[in-house]
Amino acid sequence: MANERTLLEARNRANIVRYTGDKHDSHIDYQPERLADIVAEFSRSALEINADVTPDLDKCVAIACFRLGVPREAVNVFVYSSHEIQAACYYTSTEQCLIRLSSSLVNLLSPEEICFVVGHELGHFLLQHSPVATSSNSFEYFVFQRAKEISADRIGYFATIDRSSSLKAFMKTASGLLDHHLGDLSDRYIEQLKNLKNSKLRENPFSTHPPMLLRAHILDKFISHVGDLDFQYIENSQVIEANNETDAIVSQFLDQDYNEKLAELDENFRIWSAAKIVCSDGRFDRCEQEKFKELFGEETLKKLIAFIGGLGNDDVMESISKKIRLAEDALLNFSPERSNHLKSEALADLAKAFQ
Repeated sequence: MANERTLLEARNRANIVRYTGDKHDSHIDYQPERLADIVAEFSRSALEINADVTPDLDKCVAIACFRLGVPREAVNVFVYSSHEIQAACYYTSTEQCLIRLSSSLVNLLSPEEICFVVGHELGHFLLQHSPVATSSNSFEYFVFQRAKEISADRIGYFATIDRSSSLKAFMKTASGLLDHHLGDLSDRYIEQLKNLKNSKLRENPFSTHPPMLLRAHILDKFISHVGDLDFQYIENSQVIEANNETDAIVSQFLDQDYNEKLAELDENFRIWSAAKIVCSDGRFDRCEQEKFKELFGEETLKKLIAFIGGLGNDDVMESISKKIRLAEDALLNFSPERSNHLKSEALADLAKAFQ
C-alpha cells in the first residue's frame, strides 16, 4: 500500500497548481469498480513497465513520480500496441492508479517527453479527475473537461521541469513527427496562433480536449510565471497570475460560444425577474420603466410593455412566473454548476436596482 501521507502531500501541492476553471470532482465512482480488474485486463493484452523488462521506460516513470512526490508503487503503467497516440489514467481510490500508454506515443517521444505525459496522467490522479463532474448532456460538461486538461498539463510540466520537452510533446503529438524532422523551435509552433486569430472559425465547443496548439500556448504562459521551480516550491501568487492569463486565453479561443450563450440565458432570467419586481404591485410606473430601460434597453422595455398590455391584470404575474421558470430551466440545463450562483447574483443585483 502506498504511503497515504506522501500522496496527500502531493495532492495538496497539485491543488495549488489546479487551474481555477477546473472544478473539484466529487464522484470518482465512475471509474472501474476494482483497479485489480483493469490491471488484470491490461496484463492480458499489454506490457507492464518495470525495471527488468523495460528499464528505460521504468526510469521515466520513476523520475516523474519522484518529481511529483508520488510513490512509484502507487502507479502501474502499461504499454499497448496501437497506431494511435494516446494515454489514459484509471483509478478507484486516492491510493493507486494505472496509466496506459500507446506504443506509438512511446516510440514518438523522448524520455523527458514521456515524463511529461506520465506526469500529465498523474495529474488526473492527484486532482481526482473523474470522467464526469457535471451532466454530460450540458454545454458546461465540455468546458469543465477542457479545464481538467489544462490542470493536468501543468502537473506534467513539473514532472519534467523542462519547457522545451513539455512543448515538444505537444508538437510531436500534433504532427506525429520524430525528432530528426524537428528543430527545437517551440516558439515558432506557438506562432501558429496567428492563423487562429485571423480566422472566423471557432473551436469545437463539444470537444473534451483543447487543441494541442492552444494547450502548448496556455502551458507556456504558465511556465513563464513559475519558471523552473520544483513542484513543492510553487506559491499561490504565481498560480493566480497564471490563472488570470489562462482565463483570458480560454475566453478568447475556447469558450466563446459557452460564454455568449450563458450571458444570453442570464440576461433572459434577469429580464423576467425584473418584470416580476416591477409588476408585483399591479403598476409599472415611469420611474420603474426608466430603470428597466437603463438595465435592458429601450427595445426590451417596449416588448415588456406590449407583453403586459396583451394580458389581463390577473394573468400578468402568472405569465411572468412561467417565463421565469422557463428561464431557470434553460440556465440549469445549460450550466448546472453555475446556474444557482447566477440566479442568486441576478436577484441580488435587481433587488438593489429597484429598491
